[in-house]
Amino acid sequence: MIDIVLPIWKEWKEESFKKCFRERSNYIVYADGEAIGHIGLKVEDNTIRIQDIQINSDHQRQGYGRQCMKWIERYAEDQNCAQLELAVFKRNTIAYGFYTKLGFRVEKELEHSFVLMKQTQQAHEGQGR
Repeated sequence: MIDIVLPIWKEWKEESFKKCFRERSNYIVYADGEAIGHIGLKVEDNTIRIQDIQINSDHQRQGYGRQCMKWIERYAEDQNCAQLELAVFKRNTIAYGFYTKLGFRVEKELEHSFVLMKQTQQAHEGQGR
């Protein structure tokens, strides 16, 4: 089980924090009290843009990424967002496979990356009305 909380950036200067993270919400991922990752999200036009999701290499392939993605989907529903969007480098075939297994589909192909999208449960419920 993971816990995801807003970080407390005591060691950062306030202006540096604001400059780096002004337009997104940032979360630290904890497992058993240990910080193991980071999530950066931006809500924009009924979409959650996943700008950053990182799990420490010592904790990868243990289900934490999948738990984070489930948490992001619940977060999107709480924000009344109908879709998730992220970019993944073409060379990162492991991440690409992970996201497509979770239901993400290629929306756009760029020079070095794919933009992937997924409809949330919120969108599916809205279609049934």
